[in-house]
Amino acid sequence: MDDNRSYIQTIAPSVFLDHRDNGPLYILGDNVSYAGNTSSSSENFTIAVDPFFQTLKDTASVVLPICYVIVLLVGVLGNSLVLYVILANKSLRTCPNMLFLNLAVADLLFLLFVVPLETAVNVSQWELQLGDGLCKMLKYTTFVTMAVSAYSLAAICVFRCRAIVSPIRASKYLKRRHAACVSFLIWLLMLASNVPVAMYHREVAQCAPVPETDFQFYLLLSVFSGVDFILPLTITAVATAIIVYQLRQNRPVPENKSLSSAGYNRRLIVLVVTVTAIFVVCWGPFHVIIILKSLWLHGMATHAWVVASIVSLFMGYANSCINPIIYNFVSREFRKAFLRTWTRCTPARQRRNDQTLTSFKSFRTTSFNVREQQVNIWGRTRSTTSSTKSSP
Repeated sequence: MDDNRSYIQTIAPSVFLDHRDNGPLYILGDNVSYAGNTSSSSENFTIAVDPFFQTLKDTASVVLPICYVIVLLVGVLGNSLVLYVILANKSLRTCPNMLFLNLAVADLLFLLFVVPLETAVNVSQWELQLGDGLCKMLKYTTFVTMAVSAYSLAAICVFRCRAIVSPIRASKYLKRRHAACVSFLIWLLMLASNVPVAMYHREVAQCAPVPETDFQFYLLLSVFSGVDFILPLTITAVATAIIVYQLRQNRPVPENKSLSSAGYNRRLIVLVVTVTAIFVVCWGPFHVIIILKSLWLHGMATHAWVVASIVSLFMGYANSCINPIIYNFVSREFRKAFLRTWTRCTPARQRRNDQTLTSFKSFRTTSFNVREQQVNIWGRTRSTTSSTKSSP
């Protein structure tokens, strides 16, 4: 296999760019910049320290962990709240919401396993060695959970498309149990299709994919960006296009009782499109850089390229904490459920204080009314006595 393809790298901040013909190799974790004819023997290499990468490593090792901790806290709280409100509210246990539940489970798994490891690597200034086993699990979990999120959104769009195109049949098949079966099938397929990710990752300078043949190279690339990202987004785009076409044909959206009770209403379209758009914005740059990197385009060994790699990775990770925020602003049902949950979770002491204050106010009002009644009675008594004495 050609040297310029011997080390395909996903966008990890530790290793940004690998060798190509007469091109540089920058390794941020080791703070080394190699320049020279990389196609020749190792004696042609010269070693130099790039001040930009030293500064970038020092800055990123402080800023990125803080950002990841914020993502972790917000994401765990938000997605846990999504799980609770769906499972605790019978009205929210609808077919599409079961798929949103599946998406929240994937985000939680990503947050609890991937983000802490990435934070630890950043804190160690990319010197932490995970070992082959943990390296494989890290990348495998990253791509599996991302793919599950993408296919969950695609399934919601397909279900909604079916509800519009054939509402009578849809009312029979779009049930919670069907959503649960689809969720299980998504996990099963993604766990199987991402096996090459675990097979071809290992600890080199950092945790990275190391394909040894052209077949392995293209297999990894097709899994990374094809199966896990482009395919589900294509399904989502096609289903959304059919929905828009049906609406532009002035065909009324079916809102019969069975479909409405299953959660298939007009607001669902807005929610799904919003979540999908944010997903593309967050993960799109990550996959664009993977594809460009696999093509070894010229002019990529720049400082801007390295910064773009870091930002694209963080944007993808941050997506796992954004969905609950979208639900709160876009979905009225989720917003009401969040408020009810917040009310239930109010500390008992605060509730007791509120009850005491209410009782005190009620007591004061009652006392004032009693005194007022006594004054009125006393006034009437005095006036009656006076009139009696004045009469002959």
